[in-house]
Amino acid sequence: MIIVGLTGSIATGKSFVAKCFAKLGIRVFDADACVHELLGGGGNAVGAVVLNFPEACVDGVVDRKKLGEIVFADEDARTKLEDIIHPLVASRREEFFNKNKEQDVVVLEIPLLFETGMEKKCDCVIVTDVDPKIQKERALQREGMTLQRFEKINSLQRSRAEKIKRAEFVIDTGLSEFSVFRRVKDIIGQLCGK
Repeated sequence: MIIVGLTGSIATGKSFVAKCFAKLGIRVFDADACVHELLGGGGNAVGAVVLNFPEACVDGVVDRKKLGEIVFADEDARTKLEDIIHPLVASRREEFFNKNKEQDVVVLEIPLLFETGMEKKCDCVIVTDVDPKIQKERALQREGMTLQRFEKINSLQRSRAEKIKRAEFVIDTGLSEFSVFRRVKDIIGQLCGK
């Protein structure tokens, strides 16, 4: 099994690229979706988050926006949340590997791939990239996103240049959707030797 790490800064098109892989029959583990599930109603992280961040919870339900405000403003709080979330995500990732062990290629879509050292578990890394102006425009169209929050998220991630330098493949998502899809298809061909 070839393990592909898919990463990129906020609003650079990771989700679209992941969908391209899925359309081409490649199984994708979406770390962000996993975190949303863990923090959602009945999620495995809810109890620990309620205990550690009661100010971010109402009636046993995690307010992700409030939780985000807390952890983006306080490094210790962010570390505490990561200590809750990361082991649970790792467990789900192992389940994904076990379920897909017959696959030739799988993709791990992880926004903080380099920041968490997960690139070491990957055979190669794909970085999504786009002109910073387009990235900013895309990010600010998201619900609840402010310029300050966008800049804070960007500051917590490795630089664009470093990500590109460390990647085996870079996908420019500023091109047409068809061009991006074709690039994904070409990468799969290279990985599978076709």
